[in-house]
Amino acid sequence: MAELPDRPPIAAVQAGVFTGAQALEAGWTPRQVRRRLAAGRWRRIAGRGLVVADGAPTLLERAWAIHLTWPEAVVSHTSAGRLRGFPISDVATLHVIGDRRRPPQPGVVLHRVPLPRGQIARVRGLPVTTPLRTAVDCLALLPVDQAFDLWAWLSTRN
Repeated sequence: MAELPDRPPIAAVQAGVFTGAQALEAGWTPRQVRRRLAAGRWRRIAGRGLVVADGAPTLLERAWAIHLTWPEAVVSHTSAGRLRGFPISDVATLHVIGDRRRPPQPGVVLHRVPLPRGQIARVRGLPVTTPLRTAVDCLALLPVDQAFDLWAWLSTRN
């Protein structure tokens, strides 16, 4: 029997993130999944999202983990700004917009606000608020001095 790679192939299009179900679909057995988790070769980073344990999870990895757990959630606020390249330093918290009650996830803030379909785009395969919606959400969330800096940066980029 051929040896399996270190992660399911689908992880390549999901920033290295995958779920246990995707590992099973790719040929791992439930026992192999449990053993890799128990041995620390794989680790859960948020919700159902798993990664190969080789460093601290990035914002993109955490966003993918939440997307795989809550497919209807949309990355928003400063998290969307970081993914869009806005000069924002808030990387510790992952902000998402969703309309359902979800169990709390460490490091994830769920915003329950209206989000029309026209304000959702894709960045690196993830549903993310559009640039304009992202800018407005960031300006409303950031402390005043950081909001002024972001406004100046955004103003030079239309």
